[in-house]
Amino acid sequence: MTFSITVPCLNGMPFLSHTLESIQRNLQEVEGEIIYQDAGSTDGSIKLAQSLLPSSSIHCEKDNGQYDAINRGFHRSQGEILCWLNSDDTLKSGALLQVEKVFKKHPTIQWIVGQFEIIDLNGKPTRNLHQSYKNWLLKNYRTELLYFENPIPQMSVFIRKELFLKAGDLAPYHLGFDYEYWLRLSTLHSPWITDQVLSQFRWHPHSKSAQNTVKLFKEQYQIASLYTKNPYYRFLHQITRARNRLLYSWLP
Repeated sequence: MTFSITVPCLNGMPFLSHTLESIQRNLQEVEGEIIYQDAGSTDGSIKLAQSLLPSSSIHCEKDNGQYDAINRGFHRSQGEILCWLNSDDTLKSGALLQVEKVFKKHPTIQWIVGQFEIIDLNGKPTRNLHQSYKNWLLKNYRTELLYFENPIPQMSVFIRKELFLKAGDLAPYHLGFDYEYWLRLSTLHSPWITDQVLSQFRWHPHSKSAQNTVKLFKEQYQIASLYTKNPYYRFLHQITRARNRLLYSWLP
């Protein structure tokens, strides 16, 4: 079994080295490749990637946004299992080996979702309440939950390439493209949920999540409305959106 990990990047310093090195440590235990997609970084990210990766792994080209960079990486991939890792997040040690074991033990599984940790600028734990809440939601996951909440941590998602080819490319949303993709994948196959912590999400003031929480929740509501017309789920989505907006602004 082989993995293809796409890393979309645009000015990913100073965290990019942590991201790439976390993948490389994992690839010492399983077979796989890194596909580095750079849209034109000017902060030294490309030079850093060139120092850590073979030239065949590096693709520098303009794209139409993060979703497009990921699609390009997925189409270039040679592996059986796909995932993407943003240039400020990391894989936990042994994550890919754990994922491989599950896929091999359950050959009909099409995608796996694991738990995650939240770290700060210095790699230390932060926003424990946020993390605990999301992981609790994941433990109680059901498809209907996606209509009004997003419990799936993108960094801990692993998809068979055959499912990607069946589901199609990630859609052209600026912030909510991953949420739309989980909804789309769920119409084809239910995910396998594991309680293993597979990744770390880095929360910092310059991240897209931190800078655009209001826009993110608004876009997620628009996306959910495409997948359900149920007024009950739509109402719950509005409630959770307002709650999460207050929660995220209150947390340090």
